[in-house]
Amino acid sequence: MLMFLTKRAAMTVFVLWGVLTVIFLVVRVVPGDPALTQLGPTASEEELAAFRARFGLDQPLFVQYFEFLRNAVVFDFGDSFRLGGPAIDHVMDRLPASLILAGTAMVIALVVSFPLGVRAALNPGGWADRISSVASLTIQGLPTFWVGIMLILIFARLLGWLPSGGGGSWQHVILPAVTMSLPLIGVIIRLVRSGLLEVMREGYIQTARSKGIGERVVVGVHGLRNVLIPVVTVLGLQFGVLIGGSVVVEMVFSWPGIGRLLIEAIGNRDYPVVQAAVAVMAMVFVALNLIVDLLYGVLDPRIRQGASR
Repeated sequence: MLMFLTKRAAMTVFVLWGVLTVIFLVVRVVPGDPALTQLGPTASEEELAAFRARFGLDQPLFVQYFEFLRNAVVFDFGDSFRLGGPAIDHVMDRLPASLILAGTAMVIALVVSFPLGVRAALNPGGWADRISSVASLTIQGLPTFWVGIMLILIFARLLGWLPSGGGGSWQHVILPAVTMSLPLIGVIIRLVRSGLLEVMREGYIQTARSKGIGERVVVGVHGLRNVLIPVVTVLGLQFGVLIGGSVVVEMVFSWPGIGRLLIEAIGNRDYPVVQAAVAVMAMVFVALNLIVDLLYGVLDPRIRQGASR
């Protein structure tokens, strides 16, 4: 297990280096002068030059790159051009809101999809199976921004039950969380259904039934435990995707998360904030992958034994 963790840590460092390098280059390829964006078209050449010198934008690209990597090691991404103060502080202030939104969406997806997937697997070809299959494919194909706008029109404007945007209370979380959970619901329904159908054909399931064990115990203990391995994989990856892909939802609902901050920083050519936001998203994603790998050993002892050899 120690060797496994060492390999994963080395891979994590490589992945983060790649992400930092790509985002450093991408933000500088995007058209637009940060100095001109921040100071406006009326700024003099002296003011523009002073701004570039203050933030090191007048240095050669390779000098900026190595300085960026050196500071990124200690989580120093520089001061925000627009907001002032360390860029990482602005990102960390917004991160809890994104985690709350992604976590709520994940809970909603699990509560809705897991029972539907189990019901569909236990009655293949039945009405529950057909409805859940059609519904899962349909909701996965709906554009996220369109779903968000429709929910706002129905539940905020027409019915007046929930706020249309912003943050500050649990009511503000519901609509954006539901919007983010819908594609994941479709994925988990089909994953649980296909996995449980395959598991229920295994020999140990038939042996458990022959011993007179109740069907609920057979499904709940013997069946679902083996289904959890691919489900945990998807959930770990999808949680990172929810955080990184929450940009559209946060913009539609004016949710004060890291995704909205990222979009605003890109529009303002605020390099430090963009780089800090992407770096934090990457670290969350990589950390979730590591947690998923560790959970494999809990769910399946064979994986734990293989990793220790």
